[in-house]
Amino acid sequence: MAQQQRRKILIAGALGLTGRAAIRHFESRGWEVVGLSRRTPAQAYRDDFQSRAQFIAVDLRDPADCKAKLAALTDVTHAVYAAVYETSDLKGGWTQGTEDFVGTNVQMLRNFLDALLPAAGDLQQMTVFQGAKAYGAHTGQMKLPAKETDPRVISIGFYTPQEELLRARQKGARWTWTIVRPQMISGFATGAPISCLPGVGVYAAVCRELGLPLRFTGRADGPLEAVDVALLAKALEWAATNSSCANQIYNIANGDCFCWPNAFRRIADEVFGMELAPAHTDYLAVVMADKAPLWDEIVRKYDLRRYAMSEIVASWQIVDFFLDYGDRNRLSLLSTIKARKHGFLECEDSEDMVVRQLKEMQADRILPPRQ
Repeated sequence: MAQQQRRKILIAGALGLTGRAAIRHFESRGWEVVGLSRRTPAQAYRDDFQSRAQFIAVDLRDPADCKAKLAALTDVTHAVYAAVYETSDLKGGWTQGTEDFVGTNVQMLRNFLDALLPAAGDLQQMTVFQGAKAYGAHTGQMKLPAKETDPRVISIGFYTPQEELLRARQKGARWTWTIVRPQMISGFATGAPISCLPGVGVYAAVCRELGLPLRFTGRADGPLEAVDVALLAKALEWAATNSSCANQIYNIANGDCFCWPNAFRRIADEVFGMELAPAHTDYLAVVMADKAPLWDEIVRKYDLRRYAMSEIVASWQIVDFFLDYGDRNRLSLLSTIKARKHGFLECEDSEDMVVRQLKEMQADRILPPRQ
């Protein structure tokens, strides 16, 4: 029997929303995994995150730290770059494009490549993340559905300079790159700045504890797309192991559309066992601002994991943003036909995903159980 090819993958941003799922997936598939992050697993998850991966604490903003920590990774064959720097004002960083936001993200990737490429002589493939902002979803109307062949927009952001850097470093090299552009990524990770569903779960739990019904708070009820973080991790392995993905860009989503008001009906009924009331527009960044003490009471009452509300929901601003993502005047819909034609056929029902992931958070004692 032929010996299986050795595969060792380096994941930057390993404890974030995507990185955490990627570690679990690649471990389950028998890969050797190394994770890079500023936090250690114990700091991020208080030893609740079990993994066989080797973790390296590194600040990607520091070129000297990168070179010192990555120099020994000579046998890495694949890499995933899922690291991102966000400003405290997330939407402001996206639309104003300050040097702090754009420049820092470009420098982080440059530091990563400067440290990894000289060390990893056997590198075969690297996947780098972008998103719907590549099509201008954060600044205005975009062509529907967006396709990978669409011309670039001039909107401020770091995707274009990062992509140009990646292409320049790969030119003439043996390794290849793949860029993935997921829609709203859904899953759980502590401290994840671009994460919506845990915030919806916390909001619902707080409403129930106050004796209130669940109301959809967004200002838009149109269709939107999402991607299950576990499905996205499968796409990373597909990109890493298929030659058709060499130097290609792919939109990745569950493959369907959903509307938040419909999902809220199921969240109220199937997840929390609470009443649903008509929608009422509210900014969760405002109404949840004083709810941290109540959340601490909920944690004690239901013997949940001792996560502060701010650890589960890093930004209520981003929860509000995604609850408005179905704005019929500014829809963000991506075509995933290219990925399917190239062989990635995984799909998921997005409403089912919302219900399942919230129930998983209940089973993991992150959210209170159904009553």
